[in-house]
Amino acid sequence: MTASTINQMSTSDQIVATIQVGGVTLASVSRCGFSCTDEVVRTLKALAGGFAGLARLTIRNKTRGWNQLLALATRTGNTRPAHAAAAKAQVGHGRQCCIQWP
Repeated sequence: MTASTINQMSTSDQIVATIQVGGVTLASVSRCGFSCTDEVVRTLKALAGGFAGLARLTIRNKTRGWNQLLALATRTGNTRPAHAAAAKAQVGHGRQCCIQWP
């Protein structure tokens, strides 16, 4: 594999991709027809539906022999972070800060 083939993609390449949140697979796809990474990401997001949190996207191009790992932070609809002060709770010998998310 040369530097010119890293993360390149054509519509004839076999792509295997998954999107996970908290270790749970929300969607996966294995097919040809993608011409760029953005198309794969859009397809996975559409298949996964609405979700909030930090997602892990894994894209593998079986034809060209490369893998790509992406992080995606997202929220659903009109969900917004709480503006209230953080509530603190004791956890073991330390402190943990909990911020409510409406």
